[in-house]
Amino acid sequence: MSRILVLGDSNALPRSEVKELETWPRLLATLLPEHAIINKSMSSLTAPLAAEILQNQHPKPDYVILQVGLVDCWPRKAGVLVPRLTFSVSVKGISNICENKGIVPLAILIMRPGDRISAEYPTVREEISFYNGILYGALSLYPCTVDVNEFIGPDQLLADDQHINAAGQDVLAKRVARAAW
Repeated sequence: MSRILVLGDSNALPRSEVKELETWPRLLATLLPEHAIINKSMSSLTAPLAAEILQNQHPKPDYVILQVGLVDCWPRKAGVLVPRLTFSVSVKGISNICENKGIVPLAILIMRPGDRISAEYPTVREEISFYNGILYGALSLYPCTVDVNEFIGPDQLLADDQHINAAGQDVLAKRVARAAW
């Protein structure tokens, strides 16, 4: 049985509107019963912290699914939480850890928020595009990148305009399962 480590932000976790059994990691476990899904997702997970968790994960997973970046690049009064260079170094570090330990990574690109949030934070889509470029570039040696922006629409977002609802979680789980397994 292969081990799949999930390192995601709050989009991989339950919310008041999304039950634990409706999260994409739990749905993925039902779609891939021959794999052990280890969900180490946490609210506000950043790329530097994901790299640290992956480096110290024992036993070693066979695969890692990364859903990081939204917290890193989200606009704040003092700038983004994780500057572009730090994010780039962290994602390249994750790629190196995977290469050195024989772990196959799959990256879920950062989802663009809905129009309301984008109007409130005019630079958010530009930042997301830049950080997605870093994710894609650092992990381009691996064939598995899932771009949620291709299939998650406004009807699959919660009222906060930045988290995926239960229907979107289901679609994401199916796309991840098809992308790599």
